[in-house]
Amino acid sequence: MYEDMIIFSSTLPGDYPFRIAAAGSSYCDGSYRIKRHNSSVYVFEYVESGSGYLRIDGNEFRPETGDVYIVPYGSDHEYGSSRDNPWVKHWFNVSGRLVGELLDMYKLKTTYLFKQYPLKTVFLDGLRKLAEQQPEASALIGPRVIMDIILHLAAHRDYLQEKILLSPAAKKLQSFLDCRVFGRPPALDDMCAEITLSPAQTNRVFKNSFGQTPYQYLLNLKMAAARELLDTSVRSIREIAFSLGFTDEYYFSNLFKKKTGLSPRNYRYRDRT
Repeated sequence: MYEDMIIFSSTLPGDYPFRIAAAGSSYCDGSYRIKRHNSSVYVFEYVESGSGYLRIDGNEFRPETGDVYIVPYGSDHEYGSSRDNPWVKHWFNVSGRLVGELLDMYKLKTTYLFKQYPLKTVFLDGLRKLAEQQPEASALIGPRVIMDIILHLAAHRDYLQEKILLSPAAKKLQSFLDCRVFGRPPALDDMCAEITLSPAQTNRVFKNSFGQTPYQYLLNLKMAAARELLDTSVRSIREIAFSLGFTDEYYFSNLFKKKTGLSPRNYRYRDRT
């Protein structure tokens, strides 16, 4: 196991919109494991070679050669390398509200695994730029590096969709779910009827295209909508929960805290306390 790592210490204020904690390349062996509770960073990683696993808030993925994954801020997560086919990967650990806002703007916040995205050069160029700068310059260079990664992810995703490399059935179901953020979630039978596939086929087809099940995708949309409503509206937490189809306010609050690391109330007033 070997890591070529850059650690950044910063005197920036705690509410600064972007900060980079560390970046580097990992040449893993079978013992490589990272586990965080209520993560204080976003993690951007490109897998140059090898395979492994990624668990985020109970969802499991299998990143392998050519994949990119993003681990969200506030999540409970664990990732590790295969023993027989260990990872070589390149990564950035960053924090700050700018990162979340960029992921929201480019509609990347609800996707964790990006299959076969050719971003090796983008990651390596970003690492080179950071290594060539003095540590205090990371506040200037870091946002450009992460913005470059996000732009390439969004552009390649759109290219894939234009080339219809996503399953037409999965795209149809995605449109169906995008219109159902508010109100009670559709039953699996309703999703199956929409694309005329069995439950097993529906889950498999959607997960193959988007890296998560339809239920996980819709739940992530609802959590993103909840964050937006807490930030921009005066609705009570109970009203927000019910508008999003949660009949139990306490279940909604517990789920929101699991996803973001903050209760809805603490999230709403996080910048005022």
